[in-house]
Amino acid sequence: MAHLALFFLSLLSLSTTHLSLAAHSPIKGLVLPVRKDAATKLLVANIYGRTPLVPVGYVVDLTAPHLWVNCETNYKSSTFHEPKCGSAQCKVANTSFCHTCPITARPFCHANTCGRLLENPVSHQSTIGEVAQDVIALRSTEGSNPGHLVRVPNFLFTCSPSALVERGLPEGVQGVAGLSQGHIPLQNQLASRLGFKPTFTMCIPSTTKANGVIFFGLDGPYRFLPGIDVSGSLKYTPLTISPFMEYYINVKSIKINQKRVPLNTSLLALTDIGTAGGTTFNTLLPYTILEGSIFKAIITFFAGQLSKVPRVKPIAPFGLCYESKRFSSTLLGPGVPSIDLELEGNDAIWSIFGQNSMVEAKPGILCLAFVNGKNEYRASINIGTYQMQDIPLKFDLSQSSLLSFSPTLLSQAAALSPKALVLPLHKDAATNLLVAKIQGRTPLIPTSYVVDLTARHLWANCETNYKSSTFSEPKCGSAQCKAANTSYCHTCPKAARPFCHANTCGLLLENPMTHESTIGEVAQDVIAFSSTDGSNPGPLVRVPNFLFTCSPSALVENGLPKGVQGVAGMAQAPIALQNQLASRLGLKPIFTMCVPASSYDDGVIFFGSEGPYTLLPGVKVTPVPYTPMRISPFGEYYINVKSIKINQKPVPINKSLLSPANIGTGGGTTINTLLPYTVLEDSIFKAVTSFFAKELSMPTVKPVAPFGLCYESSRISWTKVGPQVPSIDLELEGKNAVWSINGPNSMQQAKPGVLCLAFVNGGSNYRASVNIGTYQMQNIPLQFDLSRSTFGVGSPLSDARTNCANFNFTTVA
Repeated sequence: MAHLALFFLSLLSLSTTHLSLAAHSPIKGLVLPVRKDAATKLLVANIYGRTPLVPVGYVVDLTAPHLWVNCETNYKSSTFHEPKCGSAQCKVANTSFCHTCPITARPFCHANTCGRLLENPVSHQSTIGEVAQDVIALRSTEGSNPGHLVRVPNFLFTCSPSALVERGLPEGVQGVAGLSQGHIPLQNQLASRLGFKPTFTMCIPSTTKANGVIFFGLDGPYRFLPGIDVSGSLKYTPLTISPFMEYYINVKSIKINQKRVPLNTSLLALTDIGTAGGTTFNTLLPYTILEGSIFKAIITFFAGQLSKVPRVKPIAPFGLCYESKRFSSTLLGPGVPSIDLELEGNDAIWSIFGQNSMVEAKPGILCLAFVNGKNEYRASINIGTYQMQDIPLKFDLSQSSLLSFSPTLLSQAAALSPKALVLPLHKDAATNLLVAKIQGRTPLIPTSYVVDLTARHLWANCETNYKSSTFSEPKCGSAQCKAANTSYCHTCPKAARPFCHANTCGLLLENPMTHESTIGEVAQDVIAFSSTDGSNPGPLVRVPNFLFTCSPSALVENGLPKGVQGVAGMAQAPIALQNQLASRLGLKPIFTMCVPASSYDDGVIFFGSEGPYTLLPGVKVTPVPYTPMRISPFGEYYINVKSIKINQKPVPINKSLLSPANIGTGGGTTINTLLPYTVLEDSIFKAVTSFFAKELSMPTVKPVAPFGLCYESSRISWTKVGPQVPSIDLELEGKNAVWSINGPNSMQQAKPGVLCLAFVNGGSNYRASVNIGTYQMQNIPLQFDLSRSTFGVGSPLSDARTNCANFNFTTVA
């Protein structure tokens, strides 16, 4: 994953003996490999030039206004010539300086030619160089593969003496390829000569062992291995040009861990670009350099977000360092707080994750890769190459003048082939239902759904404010309708509208609380989840053409939590949420849920991974042991409870009621996220409450509905994890398979001063004899493995002094 800046595998293998110089079809764009020099960390590109063609090494410089090269040493070309002073070429090069030679003419110096000031960007030596012309050649591309070499004759550049390349530059480099916005920089000459749009897109490699790439004139696609086209994920911000032709952007604020860093925002303003303030790009800088007060603010805030991680002595030139063993390794580098540059423009946020924010300063030591520039630079923020690594940056120099940037290639690769997905989960205070916000549509917006283990698919209100450019409705009899297991052809009594079109397929929908029902239209749209490595959330993974069902708005108006617009069905059915994610992304058909104990905290659902799952403060959780899981005809999940024990003593009950022999019609034990408390068949309820009361042997108080056994809370001792009462064990089928229900999951405060046993008498109103509700699931990881038909039960997280809310949703992987 470290070499995702590789463009094409074949790019480096093409040799000059196979160059095609003949005329070809119209050229869409050009491509140039770039590499990072190990010794200097400067970017170097080998550009073909002269006649016959030879590759020459150049430092790539976003601040230099033109291309210059050493012409004194071994410059031989039959197509070289030098424009005369006052010529059209000299005017194009924006110079009226007439160059003279103190001695006999030689390759870099002729009389009566025009000259330009040259500077070695590292040693800062300068001299007057002679404007010259010769052939230059770059490879064509359509965005996916390198093509033939395209010759550009009479390319304007400047000749330097050999002394100018002898200090500071990488070994073998013979000049500088200027890409600032001047009169004759590389990209502008290519655009004007070949009819391109004046634009270039660069992707800097994160290693010296692999190439990055620069595209010229191409708006997209930009395809990187393993099949990533980044052109569709670009964000835009205005690009401003300084009087020195440097590129500036408007950073409005900086956030760390989603929290705004307090700093003097006037230092970020573009009012005096080129003289003071603002944010610029500089490929000569290995790391981003910050104005002194901004540097101190970021260092202080970043360290504050890692207050529990001991610091070590900083290693120059950095100001904040840690032992690397203190951080987990995530999809996007070390697991540290993200740094967000909030830019001008709609949703224009440049997120800097661990791979671009932390550098190994020496073995075992990671440092924040920002440097204190004090007041020595014109710009307040000078973005260096480390922060640009593996992030495609497009400089559009047309009238629109925009910088476009894409999420890091590592995040996009993770989004192409995620190991697992993660979804935050919360408990609604008014209804005790579980609610999840799922991103969907185009553009993406979050929509709230009730999570229902008994519903067979996802459905959403499409009548109210449903807008999406990627929405479609499959026609009746289509493959999608077959996948949804429906042959019902839907008709609309009125004109087509967002939730109703003629000749589409329909599915029965039900509001799980009011039990209102209707026929909804099967539809398709984008849905998106965060990827995860089990420790941190990662980049969003988009799933196009996700099948769901559209409902009218009336179906969500009663019974559901405020703001909820549908139901996320997770029963075992063909187009249930977890099954579509598994089949579309190649994930294992498995999900693990951890229900929060409070409406103030988040729980979590993991899709596609067996674990382990890491909860703060570093507790690794894998739900075991396993028990066989059975699926009812309605897609519900059943487990085989063989007996119930209280205080390690078996409760005398009719065990035939526990048998899963007739699941879906009578008996057995099921899991139900719509129930706030476990509902027991009448005789089981009476047996459990009687036995519990006997074991606790304490005066009871009048029950508080819906419960049947209550106590004064002052009479019950409390431990660090909850009420100290007899444990209730569900003995499951399988070796050592026990679901232990202790005080935090068995006792509920029904009103101030009163604790009740959190089980409800269901009479004979439920198909299952034991219907496990969310209170008994709280802070107990539960794993549903649909490939092996097994159910995993974790130990109560309170035993490990953690809870479901402690998944790290703030530090992005």
